[in-house]
Amino acid sequence: MTQATQKTPTPVPAWAYAALAGGLLMACVLVTLVFPAIAAKMEWTNSFSTALPMALQGTGAVFLAGLVGYSLYAINSPKGVGSFAFCVLGSSGIRMLLGLAIALGLSLVTNPEKRTFWGSFLVSALIALIVETAVGMVVGRMADAPSPAVPTTALNPQS
Repeated sequence: MTQATQKTPTPVPAWAYAALAGGLLMACVLVTLVFPAIAAKMEWTNSFSTALPMALQGTGAVFLAGLVGYSLYAINSPKGVGSFAFCVLGSSGIRMLLGLAIALGLSLVTNPEKRTFWGSFLVSALIALIVETAVGMVVGRMADAPSPAVPTTALNPQS
């Protein structure tokens, strides 16, 4: 392929990075606020205030691992939407494995109530994974779409 016929990659939209970071933050904050109430209602703990530190530890493990996984974007800085999908895949795997390691370490050191701790960890990790999958799929589909700056005959039959 010559330099003249090389196709420039579609740039990654800024909203994709914001959606990933916002999804991680939303998952952790939402689960930290909701899961202690569920734990208190199910009588796993005495009250919301005793369940809150356990839920905060579980979601904190997901958040710390997410920060490390998302730092791949800063290091790798994908050139286009095609490489962005691989970065999402890689950071997702790192977030899950590192989050599990952090959560296991916290569980062994602090010995929290297991259902509250592991439940908050798993629910927040699942919500973060759903957001990562959705953003990765939407941005990945942008690679197949024609660029709006270069109209094709299928999109613009008059030319």
